[in-house]
Amino acid sequence: APQTREKATNAPPRRSRCNQRSKHHMRAVVTGAAGRIGRGVATALRERGHTVVGVDMASAPPGLLGTGCDDFVTIDLAAAVAGQERECLTAAMDGADVVVHCAAWPGPSATPPPAVVASGDATKPPIGLETAPPAVLLRDNVASTSAVCDAAIAGGASR
Repeated sequence: APQTREKATNAPPRRSRCNQRSKHHMRAVVTGAAGRIGRGVATALRERGHTVVGVDMASAPPGLLGTGCDDFVTIDLAAAVAGQERECLTAAMDGADVVVHCAAWPGPSATPPPAVVASGDATKPPIGLETAPPAVLLRDNVASTSAVCDAAIAGGASR
């Protein structure tokens, strides 16, 4: 006979953890903290009582320290695969419980791939497209993700 799982009928209903203040304090590192998504994540974590270290290649925007981040490290993550940048990123991750990786070149390149011929309105530079060519976007996004994962492991992050 197949095994089945039953729920206890007297068990309290499960509640969503969304929008609830965490009972466990964490040290969180948020990459891309100067950007729109990273800043929102950092601020939400800090509002829930966690210590937040922001990491971004851009300087901390006015008001981010103290509201969204307790500390901020300016570093180019794509360059953090080796050398001094790697050491700096690993130091930022030291003691982190969780790392939320929001840093990236977010949009497609304004430059079409070499095999694609742009025509008509596609040749106009639209708002929101990156100035770097596609190969650079791919290289930097992969390198930065690799550097963040390596630093998180070296720093002892569990999530």
